[in-house]
Amino acid sequence: MLPGPRLAVSASAPRCPRFVQLVFINTKALKRIFMSNENETTGTSSSMPSSPPSSMPSSAPMSASLYDTPSAMAYGPDPADVEKNKVMAIIAYLGILFVVPLLAAKESPFAMYHANQGLMLFLFGVVVGVIGIIPFVGWVVAIAGVIAQLVFLVMGILNAANGQMKPLPLIGGYTLLK
Repeated sequence: MLPGPRLAVSASAPRCPRFVQLVFINTKALKRIFMSNENETTGTSSSMPSSPPSSMPSSAPMSASLYDTPSAMAYGPDPADVEKNKVMAIIAYLGILFVVPLLAAKESPFAMYHANQGLMLFLFGVVVGVIGIIPFVGWVVAIAGVIAQLVFLVMGILNAANGQMKPLPLIGGYTLLK
């Protein structure tokens, strides 16, 4: 039987907002639970499992400074941040408008992530346009590039509208904005 979350703030919890303290406390409790379960089943002692626990919600609340860790991406963005900046994230994919979230939602990791994806999509479109200047072969490559750009555009808008932070294929792995 799993213990419920502790509501009292421990002395080892950092001084930060209440929801971050609860996440910190629950994380420590989960480590104890999973380490003890793993020791019982395998008879060995090792660290946390590599995948997040199935009982954890897919969008557990996290502070903005924790977004650059792999575990933060596994649990998803902060739901309050997503709801507040969903429109900014969608606007980021509409060509040069990737600048709007850069100016209006600088503090939002969700909006900045999608602004970076929108910047990469914009630069991809510029490169496709330059290649399209080359006769014959460039035209064929440009047609394929424009189709790919439209597919990436739809994928990015759907990711932003659904509150996900998934990178776009081929071009989404690069980070130009921090």
